[in-house]
Amino acid sequence: LDLVDPATLPPRPRIVWPPPEYSDRLSRPAAIAVAIARIEAPRYGHQVISDQHILLGVLRSDDGPAKYLLATMGVTPAQVRQAVERSIGRPKPAIGDAAPGPSASRVVDLAASEAQGLQHEYVGTEHLLLAMLADQESAAGRALHELGVEVATFRKAVSDAVRLPKFQAGADAVELLWIDDQRNAHLLRGVRGVDGRILV
Repeated sequence: LDLVDPATLPPRPRIVWPPPEYSDRLSRPAAIAVAIARIEAPRYGHQVISDQHILLGVLRSDDGPAKYLLATMGVTPAQVRQAVERSIGRPKPAIGDAAPGPSASRVVDLAASEAQGLQHEYVGTEHLLLAMLADQESAAGRALHELGVEVATFRKAVSDAVRLPKFQAGADAVELLWIDDQRNAHLLRGVRGVDGRILV
């Protein structure tokens, strides 16, 4: 076995994730979810980030709208994680950095399309889940379908929700009420940007 001096190896390519064209459109919870997906993949012994890792990232991210919408449908983060782990197994020793795979890239692309279709200026955790549910090839979407979450119901819940403008840098934490289409009130934690606008 020949030993190689690491200094002589070419530098590893820097993984740019999410794609630059989306990074400034992601809400704070969505950006955190995508970042956590890069951590979740190695935790499960995977070198490729999938849509399932993004779903796990949504569960661990800040309290964005997606988790509240799932809760109104009687679905808990623990149930979603269990459904995902039935497919990918339990966590394993970390194996290093992971690169985005086709399913992860497709979910981000579709989430941007879902946001555009709803005339939302940002891409949030709710759009990420919508993309998973709408994509017939999405393993994460199948996990959500197993729990009774359907794309039409979830899209209506997102569409009927009060939408708030895009996150701005330098935000402060705020609390606000969100009224769903059944007139149920939910206390949400959000952020107030430097221009006074708010995003949950």
